[in-house]
This record gives sequence, structure tokens and C-alpha cells, in this order.
Amino acid sequence: MSASSSSARGIRGYRLAPAGDRRAGGFTLIEILVVVVIIAILFTITTLSMDATDRDDPAREDIERVSALIDLAGDRAIIEGGEYGLHISRDGYRFMQYFGEEGGWITPDDRAFRHRDWPEDVEVELEADGGRVELDSELDEDDEPTPQILLTATGESTPFTLVLRHRDDIDGTVLEARMDGRREIRGEDEMSGLD
Repeated sequence: MSASSSSARGIRGYRLAPAGDRRAGGFTLIEILVVVVIIAILFTITTLSMDATDRDDPAREDIERVSALIDLAGDRAIIEGGEYGLHISRDGYRFMQYFGEEGGWITPDDRAFRHRDWPEDVEVELEADGGRVELDSELDEDDEPTPQILLTATGESTPFTLVLRHRDDIDGTVLEARMDGRREIRGEDEMSGLD
């Protein structure tokens, strides 16, 4: 056997492709990248379609908005060294800031903390500090009620459970919060993961 024929046969008798043939058995980097991009696009489309299904629930959207605003108010309370609060009624909710005994609780001028209405046909339930809170109807814009949920400069908050439920649905969407500021959004029929 000559040297040239043994190099063409390769190890264990498998034939090696000539040096100019790149399609010798395997995928090129470009082919692998194309497959990865296709998988990523399919994953994104699937995720977006699942999110779109969740977005059909106005109660969940509002629970997520309230949770995000609680984050913002809690951060402000820590940065400013003050207290913020959340007043929830049957018709909507508003954030408030504490300005001492002279000023009391006042709705901040910040547009993020403006009064917001709940979606139509949504029932609201609130438990705070371990007891059910009797919710009032919305007050006049001039009235400044006392908040049921406090957010302090230490990062702590009033423990609470807020439930929003469409009047036609049995199960609602729950926002549950602990004193240490941890929160969870879940379906009413799901077990809490905060314990």
C-alpha cells in the first residue's frame, strides 16, 4: 500500500473527503445558526401568543399594574425616607404620600400615582393585616382617605391580599404581599408560593 492510498483511506478504513470537498459529513456553522434562529423565532411567536391570551384579562393587567406601582412607590419611600400608601376602593385605587401630622396623606402630583379606575364588571376584595377590609365607593377628588396599605422607608409594607374577579368568573386574580415586601401574582385557585 502506498502512502497516498493510505492517506486517502484514513483511520480504520474510512474514506476521507478530498481537501476541496467541505460537505464531508456534518453541518456548517451557518446551517446550525439558521436552525437556532428558526427555533428562536418559533419560541418568540409562541411566547407572544401566550402573552396575548393573558392580556385578554383586564383584571390581571390591573393587578400587574398595581404591583409595578407598588414597586415604584416602595422605591420612592426608601429613597426619600418617607411613607407612601395605597388606598383601594370598590371603584379604583390611588397612591398617597405622607407629609407629617400637619400635611397628612396627600395624593402626589406625580402622574404615575394618579387615581385609576378598575375595569368594568370587576369585583374587588381586600384583606390587610389579616382581616377583611370593607371597601368604600370612590371618594370625591378633593377627599384624601387614609390608605389601607403602607409602604415604609425600611422596605416593609402592610401584608395584604387583593383579589380582582370578573363578575361572571368564579376564580379571580390575586396579588398577595408579605410584610417584607415580597409579592406574588397568581390565580385564586392556585396555592401561594410565598410561604
